[in-house]
Amino acid sequence: MRINDLLKMTVEPDGGECPLLLPMSGTVLPITEVPDAIFSQRLAGDGFAIEPSDGDVFSPVNGRVLHLFPAKNGIAILSDEGHEILIHVGVETAALKGEGFLSYVKTGDVISSKQLLLSVNLETVRLRASSLMTSVVFTNLGEKALELKKFGALAAGTEGVLAIK
Repeated sequence: MRINDLLKMTVEPDGGECPLLLPMSGTVLPITEVPDAIFSQRLAGDGFAIEPSDGDVFSPVNGRVLHLFPAKNGIAILSDEGHEILIHVGVETAALKGEGFLSYVKTGDVISSKQLLLSVNLETVRLRASSLMTSVVFTNLGEKALELKKFGALAAGTEGVLAIK
């Protein structure tokens, strides 16, 4: 499934704040810093980036897995609040065909916040991909705006990273 296919599956969020927890430990940056135009130009939606310091990817919300990418480098989640969140690990990582990635969930699974979704061997991926920078993108914000509230080095599970208005 391609990102454009995921975008066609949108569901209108029910409004309100999305109780998002940071899915990975690392340095939080604006989405415009991702060295991939699909993300930096917000073509897939608005969000933020993480330069990971640890390879564990946790669920940022309660919800359901919409899609686990075949290369295990990305996962699309539908939160209980109706927000579609795409977590894409690294740049040009699909070419690794799953090498360096381990998934603990599958498409359709019901998930809870802080649940381990993926593990990434950062050293393996760093050697083979152009970047480890991870994109966290909301694909169905519509007219709503995303505001990044916290930047810099943060631990997975940190609350209050962003607001949706």
